[in-house]
Amino acid sequence: MKGFVGPIGDDLPSLIAIMLAFTLFFAGLTFAMRTFNQKQRDITLMKGSLDISRAIIQEPVIKNLSSSEADSIADNNNLEYYTNFTEEFDRDECGEPGEEDENIIYFSFLVSREDHDGDAVLSPLRVCVWEPN
Repeated sequence: MKGFVGPIGDDLPSLIAIMLAFTLFFAGLTFAMRTFNQKQRDITLMKGSLDISRAIIQEPVIKNLSSSEADSIADNNNLEYYTNFTEEFDRDECGEPGEEDENIIYFSFLVSREDHDGDAVLSPLRVCVWEPN
């Protein structure tokens, strides 16, 4: 019994290894879940933005940019969107100021729209979709 430290003291080296293993396991599990959740948000954002864009440009000649189908898609996927016909695209309308651009998806389309005289003209349509904070 000369080197006996006690019931915990003799098992201390093995307890340290076990605690380190548990820590590494749960850290890896947490990292995997965060990565999975981020990929799910990215997929939801991409699918929702494609569905919103399709709903807006489904008409052969676009008369207005308001679409109840696009609004319901955005509400169901917890997304917001902004559309604009002008040559200059106002990026301030897309998301919060200072928000990272990686969470905003931009699409550009060349579509036929009805001008003020009722004639069909080709015009660039820009759609941006983002997930609100």
